[in-house]
Amino acid sequence: MDCHQVQDDLDLLALGTLDPSEAERLRVHVAACARCRAGLDAAEELVARLALAVPPVQAPETLRAAVLGAVHRDRSVESARPGPLRKSVPRLSGPGRLAVPWGVAAAVVIALGSAIAWIARLQEQVQELQQETATMRRRTDGLLLFAVPSSIRADFQPATELRATGAVTWNPDRGVCYVVFERLPRPEPGTAYRLWYVADGVRRVDAGEVVPDEAGRADLVIDASRWRGQSYELVLRRERAPHDPEAPAILIASLRRP
Repeated sequence: MDCHQVQDDLDLLALGTLDPSEAERLRVHVAACARCRAGLDAAEELVARLALAVPPVQAPETLRAAVLGAVHRDRSVESARPGPLRKSVPRLSGPGRLAVPWGVAAAVVIALGSAIAWIARLQEQVQELQQETATMRRRTDGLLLFAVPSSIRADFQPATELRATGAVTWNPDRGVCYVVFERLPRPEPGTAYRLWYVADGVRRVDAGEVVPDEAGRADLVIDASRWRGQSYELVLRRERAPHDPEAPAILIASLRRP
């Protein structure tokens, strides 16, 4: 048995899918060959990591039922065959490969595909819930901020014929500014809404992209912990080029310390 022949079967050996006799012959060679020993170590490490490739999720009951049903069907077929034929077990390919009934293999593949799709959909739902929770938290914080007596509030004034409205609440003591927009249409392809603010009329700062939902509502929380100026102007712009402070203004609001 040469190294080239052994290399082709190292993955199968690591997976434990070789016949015991074939596996024993490979291990005898690997014990005396440093190159093949390194190859087997790498294959075994890869197999060990496969179990951690996806988060552990309990398989649905349908998966268990499908696999067990396929096993019982194949056992029934094997039992019905004449005695001599039972010794002839189909192999995947080549000598020493794992013998697996094709019905079981097909059922496992189909069921595994369904489980992976189910896990992917579950992960999407978790992400959607996380996003909805973050949105609700922002809006709740905005309402609480609006009720604080020391907060400074202002409405956005339209700079175009767009019917969108907006309001801003700034609390200098807490160093936070909450902005909300209503009836904001989805931006046209190739454009985006972005909020800018100007401190004391001398410096323009990008506050972030504004993404309206299906109802035209959007909100944004601005870190105002470094706001030391007396007045601030907030401008919502519709940009065609990213981060363009000269893009057309949609809404404008002005804030001033008392």
